[in-house]
Amino acid sequence: LAARIGGPGAWDRWTETEKQHGRDNDRSMLGQVHENRKPFSLEAARAIRARTLLLNGGDTQPSFLANVVALSRAIGDVRRVEIPHATHDLSNEDPAAFNAAVLAFFAGATVAG
Repeated sequence: LAARIGGPGAWDRWTETEKQHGRDNDRSMLGQVHENRKPFSLEAARAIRARTLLLNGGDTQPSFLANVVALSRAIGDVRRVEIPHATHDLSNEDPAAFNAAVLAFFAGATVAG
């Protein structure tokens, strides 16, 4: 899992806290093995009408990045933000940049009612 989300050598670079986070995620993934999830379709992405924020790390692995790129092209009202020097775990790797992106997105949101 570490190499998949953080690239080669990720486990060796991770702090003990990051390693524990990875172990915790490994356990949760075991439950997903038999869920038989259907792939998210392009049509489903195009049907999203809500204003949408997509975040990715600048060092995100290509398989994750491909999903973000495809979704950003398919969703009509989308804002995409890349957090430099972060990977899939960008909210933990750079919480300040992550929070700033989310708060900026919400600051531009309109409230219905």
